[in-house]
Amino acid sequence: MFPLTGILGNRIGYDYMMLPRPRLHEFLLSKVPAENIHYGKKVLSMIQNKEGAMIRCADGTTYHGDVLVGADGAYSAVRQSLYRSLQDKNVLPPGDTRDLHKGFTCLVGTTNPLDPEKYPYLLQDRTESFMVIEEGTQNTWSFLNVPDNRICFLVIRQYETLAECEHEKFANSEWGPEKCGDMIDSIRHFKLPLGGTLGDFIDQTPRDQISRVYLEDKLFETWTHGRTAMIGDAVHKVRCPLHVPLLRA
Repeated sequence: MFPLTGILGNRIGYDYMMLPRPRLHEFLLSKVPAENIHYGKKVLSMIQNKEGAMIRCADGTTYHGDVLVGADGAYSAVRQSLYRSLQDKNVLPPGDTRDLHKGFTCLVGTTNPLDPEKYPYLLQDRTESFMVIEEGTQNTWSFLNVPDNRICFLVIRQYETLAECEHEKFANSEWGPEKCGDMIDSIRHFKLPLGGTLGDFIDQTPRDQISRVYLEDKLFETWTHGRTAMIGDAVHKVRCPLHVPLLRA
């Protein structure tokens, strides 16, 4: 892992540590028995009582446990199911019923290992972040170095009208590489502070490692109830340019 240089430590009391997300996945998977991991599941509903919690999936399967942790994104099925039950009991805070705030599309990626001779700042033992804000446009882009001679890059596009926001929200509500092509074509020429263009990084990045999502901000009040807890975007979806590149790194 690399520490992130800058003034974050002075602002919040500690520095960030950066690493490519596949490395984090590998570490977490190494600690969980393979038979306990199930892919391709979509949670439809959950129920809980004093004895435990149960989820029901779209394929008809059910799973039981002592506790349920919902880490299933901004449109968390766990949160929605829990909140419905709390609304029925009239104990859900009004703020938890409001929509997420609207406004941004984000495209991120992490390159393959690059040549340090071409990009000397990869040789640093710390992460350094660069950001470009283009005057008169809707775009902001940034990049930073992470271990293994890789670069994470990020482009954020802000929308000015409600119609644009609603279209992007419908098309890109979850992280995915499926609809990146048109945005990639429109950002390849963006210039980089160290020379070259964003297209240089894009060409060194597998397409399945480039992802696009519509960004919204929302901090929910209810994070736990009974035997259910939620973490991540399920309860605090907050746009932060320094975090986003690692979501699909």
